[in-house]
Amino acid sequence: MQRDLPGRQNPASVPADVHEHCEVSVAEIAGRPVRTLTPRSRRTGVHVVHLHGGAYVYSAQEAHWRTLARLAGASGAIVHAPLYGLAPGATVDDALPFLDAVMSAVREAEGCSRVFLSGDSAGGGLAMAQALRMRDLRQRPVDGILLFSPWVDVALDNPEIARLERRDPMLSRRMLVQAGRWWAGEHDTGDPLVSPLRGDLTGLPPVATYIGGRDILLADARELDRRIRAAGGESTLREWASGFHVFMAALSTQEARAVIADAASLLRASAGAVQSASTGTG
Repeated sequence: MQRDLPGRQNPASVPADVHEHCEVSVAEIAGRPVRTLTPRSRRTGVHVVHLHGGAYVYSAQEAHWRTLARLAGASGAIVHAPLYGLAPGATVDDALPFLDAVMSAVREAEGCSRVFLSGDSAGGGLAMAQALRMRDLRQRPVDGILLFSPWVDVALDNPEIARLERRDPMLSRRMLVQAGRWWAGEHDTGDPLVSPLRGDLTGLPPVATYIGGRDILLADARELDRRIRAAGGESTLREWASGFHVFMAALSTQEARAVIADAASLLRASAGAVQSASTGTG
């Protein structure tokens, strides 16, 4: 991981095929870039702030841009991807104020009716941490949270993980734990801003989680779903038995297409609810 850092801490360029389906723009917010993908076809007024994965040490890859473009096109949502600072040079304390500014800017966007948080892998953990922060600061909550193979506890000490690691073709617990320590900075790795699974999960927006059965993060995703529902919240967990870590980025597969279609339907339903309320129907 340390050897790979110099070559993987800059975001990949947006592929040409993404530009065919989405308008791609870059804005600077609080001194950092945010890439926005706007579908060229229908637009629903829903905005998604998506936090990319990469164990908090790797930046967005081409697969991220293609997956987000597919989600934008299928849902009609405008997708914003904040390029937060990466460990070990940055920590969660750098990311959260930046995300506060991003959320504020997105809410002010023209035609914005609903805002969702989403994230894959480490970005899923950061999305949950941001949702907890927004609740605790009494900021206006997002309308929903979409999690794709989320990493919600950097300690990875769930006893089920040892069994899952033998089936996981991609992730190493040892590597992730080190990255999590870097990301925590001055925090303990059990701090809910670093490991949101360990926090108070009451009062959160609805959460939808997508994950595969060959992913060491499955155990904690199941625990997150259980704890949210035990706290009186709304949580939906969808598992694909053969799915590897962030399999939904493998867009040529039927399983990935099913995840994108399901997430897109949630975003479209949210837009439809707004339209029905505004017209007094439904």
